[in-house]
Amino acid sequence: MTEFTATVLPEIKTKLEHLPNELLLQIMDCLPTSTLKVAVVVCKAIRTIVEESLYKHVSIAPSQLLGSQRSYSTLLFLKTLLARPDLAGIVKSLAMWIEDDRATEDVTTIAGLMIPGSVSVGISYSAAELAVTVLSILPAVERLQLDVTSLRSNDTGPLRPAASLFTASHQHEIKLVSTFTNVRSLVWAGPEVSFSLASLPNLESLTLPKHSMFFRSAEHHEISNITTLSLKTDTRILLPATQPISNKIQYLSVFLEGCLFLKKLVIAINDVPMFVRTSGHLRAHRGRQGHIDTLIELLAESIPALEDLEIVLDQEENNWWLDHIIPVTVLKDLARLKSVKIPQQGLVGGDQPGTSIVATSISELLPESLERLELLYPSENVFEFFDRLIQERHDCPKLDQVVIHCATFGRGLPFRQLGDGIGMQKLWETNLVSKQLREVGIETELRGPMMHA
Repeated sequence: MTEFTATVLPEIKTKLEHLPNELLLQIMDCLPTSTLKVAVVVCKAIRTIVEESLYKHVSIAPSQLLGSQRSYSTLLFLKTLLARPDLAGIVKSLAMWIEDDRATEDVTTIAGLMIPGSVSVGISYSAAELAVTVLSILPAVERLQLDVTSLRSNDTGPLRPAASLFTASHQHEIKLVSTFTNVRSLVWAGPEVSFSLASLPNLESLTLPKHSMFFRSAEHHEISNITTLSLKTDTRILLPATQPISNKIQYLSVFLEGCLFLKKLVIAINDVPMFVRTSGHLRAHRGRQGHIDTLIELLAESIPALEDLEIVLDQEENNWWLDHIIPVTVLKDLARLKSVKIPQQGLVGGDQPGTSIVATSISELLPESLERLELLYPSENVFEFFDRLIQERHDCPKLDQVVIHCATFGRGLPFRQLGDGIGMQKLWETNLVSKQLREVGIETELRGPMMHA
């Protein structure tokens, strides 16, 4: 089998040039940036495809900070766009890591470049100023990820936005300096500030990946178009309301009420005391009973049209409390829900005494509208749940797909000695439940590493 490296490209370029464009793009997406740069020169017949792979997802940041996107320095990226302005239309996804107002080596060396209307010759620029320049010459960007290290001069001082990238009101609410109508998706990984979406009028997807993020929604119209929202349970949402709100669940409720067209919600649990049972008692959080039901009740009240819900863990290694999760009993209240991903313990309980609710009828667990169910962190209770699902198939008539994430099997649970994935597969193969599920019209899929074909 030929290994795709820069050294073998001249030998296989004819074969590559005869591949369908869709397949060729998939191959290019798997190759390192260094190999693609060689391919641009060597394989001129497929240059357009190679350049699409090089520049459709761009990261101006250290690669370890922003994932697997193609990473470039600001200087290299701007030089490339100056030499080839046509490449700007290729970039659909842009991730930028910005150190607050500190000039970098790249910034000082760009003084000799000329970008009309944005950057003048002979001046050193801050990273934020160059970020504005990058955004201004990328008209087709639809997904934007911003990671800003700091927006304050000190812990107690006034808000000091990164130069040129943000503007601030007298209330310390910040927003992007320009309006970007093409941006449909935003990942905002900035510090604890009040951030307005007014400059992103067509935003459809919002992700708040950091802990304790302040987010402001002064006007509902700023978030009314959002269809996909991803956040953590300890995300702090700062609202301009003058009336006291007793806890952060209520803050979230007010925020969600403004998401008029929200279809998909991803919530990562990282506020453990809100969702687990300790010493036989429910831990309360600011006067509210702390379990996932509280969250589901909020969703049913605020966004009854929700179709896709994912309740996941913030960090897989922090799962010692999985078997103490208080199971959901009101998921059925989301009457339009089509797909749900949830830790198995959050649906049918863990293996600890007194936590399992496997005996509960399916009609009390799942809405009739459900079409797809994904279970994380499966344990032995999952088989009892499937047995009941088979018996009460009529209570969930639209469900036709179940996905079990075996990569999370056995982590912190009684079966961990069987190993991730392989242990779950062995149990699955020796149990008749998968065959019985197919007989009632429900296809099953095991996902995870080391899965046998």
